Amino acid sequence: WVNCTNNMTETNLTAAQERYSNLDGLRGIAALAVVLAHIELHKPDFGFQRLPIPFLLSLGSVAVTIFFVLSGFVITNLLLKETVKNNTINTRNFYIRRVLRIFPLYFLVLLLGFLIYAGSMSVKGILLSVFFLPNLAYLQFLLPAILHPIWSIGVEEQFYVVHPFIMRFINRKKLPMLFAVLILVEIFSRNLYLLPILKPYNFFYWLHNFLLFARYDTILLGCMTAIYFNRLTDKSNNQQLHLFTKKTQFALLLLFGVLLYFTVMYNVELHELYAGITAILILNLCRPATSIISISSKPFIFLGKISYGIYLIHKFGLYAVLYLFSKIAPAGLFVQNIIIYIAVAAVSILLAWLSYTYYESYFLQKKARYS
Repeated sequence: WVNCTNNMTETNLTAAQERYSNLDGLRGIAALAVVLAHIELHKPDFGFQRLPIPFLLSLGSVAVTIFFVLSGFVITNLLLKETVKNNTINTRNFYIRRVLRIFPLYFLVLLLGFLIYAGSMSVKGILLSVFFLPNLAYLQFLLPAILHPIWSIGVEEQFYVVHPFIMRFINRKKLPMLFAVLILVEIFSRNLYLLPILKPYNFFYWLHNFLLFARYDTILLGCMTAIYFNRLTDKSNNQQLHLFTKKTQFALLLLFGVLLYFTVMYNVELHELYAGITAILILNLCRPATSIISISSKPFIFLGKISYGIYLIHKFGLYAVLYLFSKIAPAGLFVQNIIIYIAVAAVSILLAWLSYTYYESYFLQKKARYS
């Protein structure tokens, strides 16, 4: 969720913006994908008919996987650069930066949700969310739907409790192997419930559901991608490596479309494959000279900058728009959906911009001293 350029010093800002502006664009697109998916998800709650396009409902889950890979890549890349520059990682400053970026809006959204649903929110759900275990609250159906987006923020914060220490104390050359082992352990643990001897035990089915939502393996893949990216030498940057050829990039985009189709038609979870394609996409987007996609224009960068707010706040705007239109619903399914989609997107972006400009920026300015 971190805006890549916010973590760079002034001397590196221009280079960082040039290289990472595509990632801001990708983050902005992913945030809007979540908004679109949730529009379709909540339409029936307000008496509206869903569009006959099941693909739209899958967008949110795919977008979260993209966010996880992006997050692993960006944070690991920054920690690697800090290690090179200072020969160590200042874990105190790392956590202060995370607090200043994540906490203000997270707790504001949590407070608003509590005020709206004060009579129905359980104490357990509130406590789990306050202590950054909202994914546990989500799995136990302890959160109102308007607060569901916070579950993924909890996953990232849980991961980053240990990540800076791994990056600080583990030999850099051993990190890829360690991350690969952790990915295999996560996948193995997630599927233990399939073993006949363990099926009677509810714990292993609960562990399956917990890890299925957490997707720590996708964050780890983003971390491995950052390590590979930093290992590319200046010489290799000038070569057409196989991951960066136009044919490979076109093939990956086609594969991504095919995977989306199977997800929709057969309800199959393919997050590891989505994460793999996202990782290669990130590598290409960070090489604008050879990338076949450019999403670094000002509108995309703007959306990326406020994407954290779009993700966390959009359901408040979505509920308000759907409620209003349920009272004055325009005639015709086509016109109805056009208006709803435009209105929800516009309100979500407006709320996120207001939050970023008049609330989050205050804390982000303080973050600079800990960069």
